[in-house]
Amino acid sequence: MRKFVCYVISVIFSLAVPMTSLGATIDDFDKVKNGNILSEEKLNHINDGIRDIPDYVIELYNKVGGTLEFTNKVLGGNKNINGMYWLDGSDIQVRSSNDVLNNSSYAFRNILAHELGHFVYYMTYGNWKQETKDELHKVFEYWNQYAPECYNEVETFAEIYAWEMTGNDQWNSHGEKEIVTKANSIVRELNARMEEGGFGPGFEKKLGYEDEN
Repeated sequence: MRKFVCYVISVIFSLAVPMTSLGATIDDFDKVKNGNILSEEKLNHINDGIRDIPDYVIELYNKVGGTLEFTNKVLGGNKNINGMYWLDGSDIQVRSSNDVLNNSSYAFRNILAHELGHFVYYMTYGNWKQETKDELHKVFEYWNQYAPECYNEVETFAEIYAWEMTGNDQWNSHGEKEIVTKANSIVRELNARMEEGGFGPGFEKKLGYEDEN
């Protein structure tokens, strides 16, 4: 059975944001399924939600062979699930039916950034320093009280990542911003290493994320 993590929409922290797409778009993904089912409005929301995702994140996603799929079907048998990240293959599914968009345009924008947050987490967590892991645990303990989508550390990271990348980062403390920045820096190094032909020995030491215990 394939393992996945999912994104359940919450509109507790929804805010109005500018709708201009200046950076990354779904055209940057090498493998996209059913992109043609997106209306212009939905496409604009999706692109606006990932415009600040660093290019090296999507480049690494492409290098590991991830597929971005849009679907109108219910995911995981639960109509409240609007995105899934599959651990085997790094595939992402985004549910794009009208009821998702009607729920909240902000929430629809957040889906892909959230799922890419899962990708970043699973690609980098093994190279985090213990102090960063401890900080994420503190962040989880805080947000678990207020945001139902932050029901474990994995979902909490994906959510603060999405907040940071979609411009809703006023919710993020300095410590939370640092977690995202450090994770992205590891992705940058991973991407560079893959361009050089692989990770190879000494990767953790080079990054300074070697486990000292």
